[in-house]
Amino acid sequence: MRVKLFEENNVKKNALSLCLITLFFCFVSSHLRIPEEFSLFWPVNALIAGLMVRNPFLHTTSGYLVCFAAMIFNDTVFSGWALPAVTINFANILFILVSVSMLIKHLQSPTANSQVFNAMRIFPACLLGAAACATWGAWAQDIDFNARFVVAWADWFSEQFSTSLMLLPVMLTRPLRSVPLRTLIHPARLLALLAVALSLTVGALIGGAGSLTFPVPALIWCAIVLPIPITSLVILFTGITEIVLVLYGVMNIQGDDSLLPISHLTSARLGVATVALSPLLVAVSMDAIRQLNHRLALRANYDFLTQLLSRSGLYETCASSRFPCSVKPA
Repeated sequence: MRVKLFEENNVKKNALSLCLITLFFCFVSSHLRIPEEFSLFWPVNALIAGLMVRNPFLHTTSGYLVCFAAMIFNDTVFSGWALPAVTINFANILFILVSVSMLIKHLQSPTANSQVFNAMRIFPACLLGAAACATWGAWAQDIDFNARFVVAWADWFSEQFSTSLMLLPVMLTRPLRSVPLRTLIHPARLLALLAVALSLTVGALIGGAGSLTFPVPALIWCAIVLPIPITSLVILFTGITEIVLVLYGVMNIQGDDSLLPISHLTSARLGVATVALSPLLVAVSMDAIRQLNHRLALRANYDFLTQLLSRSGLYETCASSRFPCSVKPA
């Protein structure tokens, strides 16, 4: 028995669920704060944006006010902020509003029904949402327009952009329960997952700016052989692993002399965001091809009037059985 968190005509239940989810993930993310950064990961914005895209009836003024109030409550109680809690968290609401407005279904044009096209919309939605969030967030820190503003803006932008680009595909794809566990028990699929772990290890050992791109071939392999929900999870865990490795100095991607006043972590986040895009598009394309082949097979192998196998369908079923047919269809 599954419990539904949101119902279209139950405003109180939706508000309570949004408030609790926002409070929980704000509390978890606030414990990921490190020196000179607001948070190593801040998944709240991408999670709320994904929930609103999946449930368009949450895309209301009251929904945003509930999330805003929960964020302010968390920072006021657990972080000791007062006025900064209002100004800083408005940047989070800006990200959610911009990204949801670009992704939500009833705001898209009727012709925008291609899976690849919808997947490509995630990139500009995350880009514009992160830019709006970073601009307001850096300004809310009372920083003048100088090198410190650039550093603060880059920290905000890189974190929001990378986290949302990794997390939104997981939120917007079909649920994991639609993928049978037995589909993973296959040598090619297990080897693809092993290749991702191996490429991460090699990248950490070799180091350098190019080490972030080492998992790309393995991720594309996963995108080809694995279902899109599993591929999205693999991309998410790979990106998180790379960012943590860079944070603790295991993966060195930048020398001592840097041309731009940005941190190693900011550079890693931007690199991870660009790395995640290619496997995602490949996974969506392969999923669309699989669905098309499945529909073509149904049309060729089944008679829709009698709901029985056609001649070619009967032969294909016999050919794939334990005792294949010895006679080919005329």
